[in-house]
Amino acid sequence: MKPPPEQARRRIAPGIILSFLALLLLFASTAIAQSPAQQLVGLWHSVSATTRDGRDLTPPRGGLELEFGRDGTLAQTMASPAHTGEQPIRYRGRYTFEPPDKITYTYTRAGEENTQRQRFHINGDVVTFENLDSGVVTKMRRIKKSEFEKPRETPQLPK
Repeated sequence: MKPPPEQARRRIAPGIILSFLALLLLFASTAIAQSPAQQLVGLWHSVSATTRDGRDLTPPRGGLELEFGRDGTLAQTMASPAHTGEQPIRYRGRYTFEPPDKITYTYTRAGEENTQRQRFHINGDVVTFENLDSGVVTKMRRIKKSEFEKPRETPQLPK
C-alpha cells in the first residue's frame, strides 16, 4: 500500500535537504582546501609598496600587475613612468612555488636573467608579497581584467 502523497513528500523533503547540504559542504571544503599556489593563480593589481623601514614606494598610475598562470608562467605589466614612459609594458617570466608560502620567479632584464624570491600571504582577494632580498612589501588586489590599456609586449625588461 502506498503512503498518502503528503507523507511521501515529507520523506523526500529531508532527503533533498540533506543532499543539498552535503553538496554545499563539499563546495565549501573544496574552496578552503585550495593550496596557496592555487589561490595565487590569476591577475593581481598593486595597491601599495613599502620598504622595511616604512618608506612608501608605491608608483603612481597603478604601478604593477602580476598574472600567475597554472602552468608556472608569470606576466608582469608595469606602468611606472620611471621605467616605461607613457605606455605600460608587459613581459613574461616563470615562477615556482616553494611550500608553504614562497615563490621564486625569473625574468630577463637587459639581457641578464634575474631571480626574485618572495614570501606571500593571501587573505581573500588581497595578497601581500615580501621580497626576501630587498624587504620591500607589496600589497595587491585580485582583479578580473587588466586595468592597463594596450600594454606593449616586450621580451625583456629594459634597464
